[in-house]
Amino acid sequence: MTETKLLPWDSAALLETVEDIAAYLEAAFEDGDPALITHALGVVARSRGMTALARETGLGRQTCTRPCRPTDTRNSPPSSPSSTPWACD
Repeated sequence: MTETKLLPWDSAALLETVEDIAAYLEAAFEDGDPALITHALGVVARSRGMTALARETGLGRQTCTRPCRPTDTRNSPPSSPSSTPWACD
């Protein structure tokens, strides 16, 4: 049997324009799942670059990173808010 090699998926790499970001966030908000919205905001922040985001907002880089950092290594949102691996302090 042939082994299938899976590559990591990073949605942030596909968000190249403001229109891409708007469509991505719109889809997350349409779903309405708070964990998915939090994940989408983190993906958008990573796509823009945390340093640039911090500079544009006037916040520190750690302040921008803290709400959207994963507490585990998965790159996908949890299926239910009760199992959320996202640190939102």
